[in-house]
Amino acid sequence: MLVSVADAATGKPVPGCEVQAPYSGRWDETPPRRLTDTAGRFRLVFALPPPEHRREMSSFSVSASHPDYAPRTIMWTSSGGDVHAGMPDEATIRLEA
Repeated sequence: MLVSVADAATGKPVPGCEVQAPYSGRWDETPPRRLTDTAGRFRLVFALPPPEHRREMSSFSVSASHPDYAPRTIMWTSSGGDVHAGMPDEATIRLEA
């Protein structure tokens, strides 16, 4: 998933934002530090769980934080499970100063 982070007022990219995706890695490992590039983008790569586990997954979230902005989270939910089936390939998070 390509995550873009932009300033909500100007629409300009915000480089150096930390991107968190708590359900994208192993629970027993510290996640890597993920920072947006100069264009305010970060490619979030994660392995999809096996189909039998995807049926049980009803939510997925991505957050962005930067010292000069209020943090923001976007979330996808699915009441029937397999939230990954309805997730987009790209998402934009707009941060308020």
